[in-house]
Amino acid sequence: MSKSILDSEPKRFWHHFNEICKIPHESGNESALCAYLKKYGEDLGCEAISDSVGNLIIKKPAQNSNSTKTIVLQGHLDMVCEKVPGSNHDFAKDPIRPMIEGEWLTADGTSLGADDGVAIAASMAVMEDKDIKHGPLEFLFTVSEETGLDGAQGLDASLVEGRTMLNLDSEDDGVLFVGCAGGADSNVKIPFKRISLSDDLSVFELKISGLKGGHSGLVIHENRANAIKLIGGILSNLSQHGKVLVSSMDGGTRHNVIPSVANVLFAVTKSNEGLVDKSVSELTQSLKDEFSSSDSGLTVELSNAKANEFMDEDSSSKLIRYIDSSPYGVIKMSEDLENLVQTSTNLATVKFLESSVEFLHSSRSSSKAELEEVRASIRRNVESVGGKIEEPGGYPGWQPDMKSELLAFTKDVYKKLYNVEPKVTAIHAGLECGIIGEKLGGMDMISFGPELEDVHSPNERVKIDTCERFYSLITNLLEELAN
Repeated sequence: MSKSILDSEPKRFWHHFNEICKIPHESGNESALCAYLKKYGEDLGCEAISDSVGNLIIKKPAQNSNSTKTIVLQGHLDMVCEKVPGSNHDFAKDPIRPMIEGEWLTADGTSLGADDGVAIAASMAVMEDKDIKHGPLEFLFTVSEETGLDGAQGLDASLVEGRTMLNLDSEDDGVLFVGCAGGADSNVKIPFKRISLSDDLSVFELKISGLKGGHSGLVIHENRANAIKLIGGILSNLSQHGKVLVSSMDGGTRHNVIPSVANVLFAVTKSNEGLVDKSVSELTQSLKDEFSSSDSGLTVELSNAKANEFMDEDSSSKLIRYIDSSPYGVIKMSEDLENLVQTSTNLATVKFLESSVEFLHSSRSSSKAELEEVRASIRRNVESVGGKIEEPGGYPGWQPDMKSELLAFTKDVYKKLYNVEPKVTAIHAGLECGIIGEKLGGMDMISFGPELEDVHSPNERVKIDTCERFYSLITNLLEELAN
């Protein structure tokens, strides 16, 4: 690497980001990073408190100001850990290796963790800066955001005094977010019966790979292919020529990631063996044409395989029908905000067990009624194949307040800094603002960040110069709020 990220501005921000990359912090494994931050805050003379679920609150007194208005700077400690196929990277112990590619910072074969490492790095830089003018500050670092906003859900609200919050977990430079979607998961289990391999069957393995994947809220409108849905569609087409028996299937990684890889072991009768190659080849070309813009790397691999046991014909038929009819993608666009998804759903994972197959669906909407209708459609689909469903409670959305005092302050500061009006909108993703606002009550909140792309994927990257603007907006806004 000819240039180090440590040479970029703001230097302390990038120093902290680089250090964060060295500490494993996948969801559920944030304890080392939490301990690092707690010691860092205490060494600076700040009060550091952890609640029962592992969230960390660091309190810094007012500095160069008589303001008594406490401002909360908030981000999450965990990152989504994705890697390229064939990588031996161990997220439990190996550091992320950031590297510069032109104007962007990315990682070597893995997700970068800029979501939400930029919030942690910015908070640490503010925490140590002796020159910034600000009122009392609370740095709220939550755990397990990426697995269902769990840290925010379990937050001990009594530990947070501030009622003005800067959420630093957005991904568009020059955009202020004032609302987000609510969401909920649907956990599905479909039972099946097993039979043994018979002499009249030919076994194949089908693999889908090379898809972009990505955050199921932020890029769901880009028509990115879903590997599980593609598998289901191909099997459905093959089943029109005769019985298809499924042996196993695997795909997807997390509820908030569009599946980029999936594979299935299946069998057809020997009399239909010749149709498989021809049909899959034709379908592959059709899929490549359909997703040429959104997923140009789409790869479909078919090979002969071995398997001893299969779902029986009825179970296989129900499974294929279930996948093929499961909703995925944008359900409805917003009528109030341009280019904003209002309701969507993601068929996120599939996993085979001994006598059942499990699916995870993740649905989002800024409309509570529409969210429930999407979940109801999944429920009806499950019932039609004799499956069982669990529906956890989910999390609330964050309704925009266009009369927010904080919004007015932030727009004014942004315009003074950059001589242009920022865009104000909502986001089709589950920000922690919805939960925190509901828990604490009376919160005035805004969310912003630098330019990130392809988060929740090995292609994740952050535009380097936007981090300087991001940090400058934070510090100037804190000074304005301290007047």
